[in-house]
Amino acid sequence: MNTDRIEREVTVRNRHKGYVWPAASFVRLMNRFHCDVRVGYDGKEVDGTSVLALLELAPSAGSKVRIRVEGRDAAKAMREIDNLVQSLGHIP
Repeated sequence: MNTDRIEREVTVRNRHKGYVWPAASFVRLMNRFHCDVRVGYDGKEVDGTSVLALLELAPSAGSKVRIRVEGRDAAKAMREIDNLVQSLGHIP
């Protein structure tokens, strides 16, 4: 079984007022893949398939979060993360 591991740092930007972290969209996307997804911010790391866990991170606009995917769908999942992040305007 191929178990890739990919990490990426993403800058959170507040493009839509009051909508800093698109947790629900991220979780819906990640639940389509067979991989472990972890998101880290401010010394904490949480399950990237849990809306509540992501909301607890509460990254502020301009902060950096670390996303790690590991598993057989890691490459596909990270491509989709990149697409989501770019569409939301979160990559500098």
